[in-house]
Amino acid sequence: MAIEDLDGVIRAVLPDPHHASTFRLRWDRWSHDVIDPLTRVYGEKADALVLRLLDLALAAAARRPTDLRTLDEARLLTPDWLQ
Repeated sequence: MAIEDLDGVIRAVLPDPHHASTFRLRWDRWSHDVIDPLTRVYGEKADALVLRLLDLALAAAARRPTDLRTLDEARLLTPDWLQ
């Protein structure tokens, strides 16, 4: 599913360029793990679910405090942080 003007949708909710680009990179990497199964099960009806998922993910990203976003990025650079 292609979302028309995905970057514009993201920037409308996440005006900070770094935050928006980080969200886009993660959406591009992980969204297919959800979109593909939804499409197999629901066909064209999955489009509405995907848009709702995007809305929820953007709302959660917008609410995430800056210090936790910084921690998220630090943990990406240190994949063994949990061990």
